[in-house]
Amino acid sequence: MKIKWSGHERLLHLLADLFALNLSFAIVVLLVYRTLEPLATPGFQLYAVFVNFAWVLVANLSEFDPSNRRRRMVIAFWEFIKAILFNAIISFSFTGLVDIPYTNGFVARLFLVFFVVGGMFRVAIHSYLKEYRKRGYNFKRMVVVGVNGFSREFVREVIRNPHYGYKFSGFFTYNEE
Repeated sequence: MKIKWSGHERLLHLLADLFALNLSFAIVVLLVYRTLEPLATPGFQLYAVFVNFAWVLVANLSEFDPSNRRRRMVIAFWEFIKAILFNAIISFSFTGLVDIPYTNGFVARLFLVFFVVGGMFRVAIHSYLKEYRKRGYNFKRMVVVGVNGFSREFVREVIRNPHYGYKFSGFFTYNEE
């Protein structure tokens, strides 16, 4: 049975983001403390759970939609930056509410590393999907209702850009003859 991944793109992007976020958390702990032992303390575990939960909320409330195949990488990256900034603001607020053994500098480093690691993940996923679709996989069939200059130009655009992931199947039109 062939699996259609396109229906799960948003979830797969979210899981990749969470992996990148937790990898970034481990990298920053390793850079600051030279060991991963602080990750076993309740304060760090609480903060890690909070940051992951906040990212899930921010990602679900943001405009990021990986199923939008015509979205440019620059726009998708800008949405990623906005989500990181919003999550950083929430995280800085959390550090003020709860007595945890790290500083705002730690939080700033976390989101800086997450920007790099998560950005690399996003670029890699976007590039992979673009190439995958260009080769004819993970496509959606489409039909266009009505025939006019705009619809013909739209079809030419879709055919010229196979990385959008659409295969044109034809026009539906009303013909009196």
